[in-house]
Amino acid sequence: MKIHYNNERLEVFVIFINAVASAAVAASFVMLFGFDKPLLPSVILYSSQASLLCVFIVEKLVRFLNSRSKRDFWRGNWFEIPLLLGLCIAVFGAGRWFGNAEPRMLRQFAIGIYLVVQVVGKLCRTSVNLAASGKN
Repeated sequence: MKIHYNNERLEVFVIFINAVASAAVAASFVMLFGFDKPLLPSVILYSSQASLLCVFIVEKLVRFLNSRSKRDFWRGNWFEIPLLLGLCIAVFGAGRWFGNAEPRMLRQFAIGIYLVVQVVGKLCRTSVNLAASGKN
């Protein structure tokens, strides 16, 4: 489903920001889990992941406000609602609803899952759009 946007220049900028944020997510996971010891302090890497979470949420908000048809936007991004709901439950319920789980680790795990799903979804959508365009 093709979603049409009111401001195409803004959409190009959002696509660029998405590409940079997705690369930063991949780099943060590589730095955290790709080596025996993280290349940067874990606090910095987890903080950067939380910042990237905010980037992805703001990106969805900007795209929603910029879309011509809000209905088409939600049809194309229906999976965002349960994903964000699960993230909110994990982040705000950590320490209250999940028994013995350490709240900080549960929040980091939930943010990590959200970021992985976002990046994989964006890569899949990009590859489908590229294949549909007929370009090499």
